[in-house]
Amino acid sequence: MGSSIKGIRMSVARYRLNGNHRATLSYFNGIEIGSDFEHIYYNRRISESKSHYYRGSIFNFNQIISKNPGFVEAYLKRGCAKYEIGDQTGAMADFNKALEINSCSANAFSLRGFVKGRLSIENVHGAIADFDRAIDENPGYAEAYFNRGETKLLLGYPASAIHDLTTAADLLPGNAKVLLSRGIARYMIGDKDGALSDWLDIAESGDPDVNEIIEKYS
Repeated sequence: MGSSIKGIRMSVARYRLNGNHRATLSYFNGIEIGSDFEHIYYNRRISESKSHYYRGSIFNFNQIISKNPGFVEAYLKRGCAKYEIGDQTGAMADFNKALEINSCSANAFSLRGFVKGRLSIENVHGAIADFDRAIDENPGYAEAYFNRGETKLLLGYPASAIHDLTTAADLLPGNAKVLLSRGIARYMIGDKDGALSDWLDIAESGDPDVNEIIEKYS
């Protein structure tokens, strides 16, 4: 089963890279995905137009924050823009600042957890703690459940991951990235029928990229 899990992670990684699902891909790096792929993923360039857009956004939020240094949403949006251009340290600083201003911000906890999980494998437990706090503050926060579920997959707890991913699926019916990840978790515990059901739901929604996964692992 180990080689099959490796294969499915590789296929999912290719699917997510092609689909630009940057938000979840790196949780599978460093386990069984080779260093060549990791190099390609972490060093790929965003388009010049997008880079210009995000840098312009950072400039605009700098101006907003200079006039209103207590505006939490500005820090969150600037942090997201910094992450998009590869400035993870700057993004973390902005999310930390947002939490200094509002220690109950579910968005800030979730976004900080997201970045923590991508800084290094050693930060993954810290990411889980942030997702826990985000969910405590906002029990209906689908993205926090989704990211916590994927983090649990990285830590080797697929059954617990399924619980979170199912909650995310209930909150976001038909969401492809949630169904894709829940399918992986189901496959990992030997529930191939459940995995296939999730992936077929993605295919039926009109997304052909998942067909490669269905053909290999059904």
